[in-house]
Amino acid sequence: MLDFVYGLTVQYEKIKGIFSNELLTLVILFSMLFRKKIVNSVTSFVLRSFNVKETETTKKNIKFVQNYIIILGIYLLFLIWFKDVNFIDKFTKFFRVVTIITITRLVAVLVKPEGIVSKVMSQKGDGTSDRSAPIINFIYSTFVAITYFIGGVVVLAEFGYNLNGVVAGLGISTAFISLSLQDFLKSIISGATIMTEKPFKIGDIIEGDSYSGVVENITLRTIKIRTDDNSVINVPNLKITTECVTNISEIDNRRFNLPIYISYGIKIEKVRRVMDKIRLYLENNEKVLTETIAIKFEEIAKEGMKITINCYIDEAKKPRFLVVKEKINFEIMKVLEGEGIELYTNNIRIKNFDPEILNERKNEEKKYIKGE
Repeated sequence: MLDFVYGLTVQYEKIKGIFSNELLTLVILFSMLFRKKIVNSVTSFVLRSFNVKETETTKKNIKFVQNYIIILGIYLLFLIWFKDVNFIDKFTKFFRVVTIITITRLVAVLVKPEGIVSKVMSQKGDGTSDRSAPIINFIYSTFVAITYFIGGVVVLAEFGYNLNGVVAGLGISTAFISLSLQDFLKSIISGATIMTEKPFKIGDIIEGDSYSGVVENITLRTIKIRTDDNSVINVPNLKITTECVTNISEIDNRRFNLPIYISYGIKIEKVRRVMDKIRLYLENNEKVLTETIAIKFEEIAKEGMKITINCYIDEAKKPRFLVVKEKINFEIMKVLEGEGIELYTNNIRIKNFDPEILNERKNEEKKYIKGE
């Protein structure tokens, strides 16, 4: 930045030896007078070259450049007509600071997310810009912050400040900030991981350990999810990347799994009959994938004989799956009731009310009373 001012002064001295002071003054005054026309023409040419439309931000920065041209013109006029060395040195320092600020701002504007560089890069994208936009914006914003920081350091150096203390203090501050923002930075890194690996996209239905719903927005820090009850939650990216997440939108069907416990008092023939009736119903259900049906006497548990009913239902969306699941549960209850087996607790545990065994026990009690 300072080389720019030095080079400008050198070029001025070369030109001064060729043209008269009066002619140089006329050229400078002409440039200052028609600065708007000159800057607008150059800006329009650049925007057309990159096929970028003019925005309100662009207009504000055009005015900023126009004001800089006025300061540049005044500086050159002082170099031509003022012979006071001390005054020229002071004004040169002022002009250097203005030049540093101007160049810093122009560089920052060019690389901002809404700047020309960002728009040109998005035009050359491969169709994945929607997913990658947040991380790209983060990179641009980081670069802008670094640009302003460098500009600020150069301005301080121009005023003669000792930057050793600033750098040392910056090291302490950075360590403190790093500890304070550790979780925040982890979420940012997790967000970048999600955006690069793309395990899901906006509109997908995902399910985690403590949440499920439709993904509405993906940022570098959180994922916005609309749940089944139409509420909106923001889940930190760090939580999503450290636990198992199921992308429901990527599956074609859902699993139905139901364990039931039948007491040991029931006859084994009746257990087989119940299993066969449930299997027959599932095989005739058009929503059930027949090849996935598995009904097994799985375990002799303390709760009773454990029967597991597994199959896959041809419904990916959760509301429709729940409707089919409800119908299957009702049909299973009908089969159990038809065989005299009733549900008697909140758990899926079945108690035997088998009439045959009950009659046998009553007859045994009568024989015992009669002494037979």
